[in-house]
Amino acid sequence: MPREGRVYIVDDDDAVRESLSLLLQSKGYAVESFGSVLRPVRS
Repeated sequence: MPREGRVYIVDDDDAVRESLSLLLQSKGYAVESFGSVLRPVRS
């Protein structure tokens, strides 16, 4: 069952972002990941 809300992952390491994204998505979270803090701040 999908959980409410969205998780934003900000890390400059592609492997870390991908691993965390997959883990959180498998637990039902909606995830967006960014390689720089500037991207989500401007969104």
